[in-house]
Amino acid sequence: MNDIHFALAEELEKLAAVYRAKSQIKTDEISIQDINFVLSEKMKKGKISAIKAL
Repeated sequence: MNDIHFALAEELEKLAAVYRAKSQIKTDEISIQDINFVLSEKMKKGKISAIKAL
C-alpha cells in the first residue's frame, strides 16, 4: 500500500475509535449538532413534511 492508503486507514481507525467511545456513553441529552444532522438529512431526502411534523 502506498502512503495515502495508510493515511486513510489511520483516519478510519480514529473515527471508529470515536464511535466506539460514543456508543459506550449512555446519555439522554441531544445536542444541537444531532438535531441539525437529522434535519439536514431529511431535507436532502426531500422530506420537508416530516420536518414540519417535528
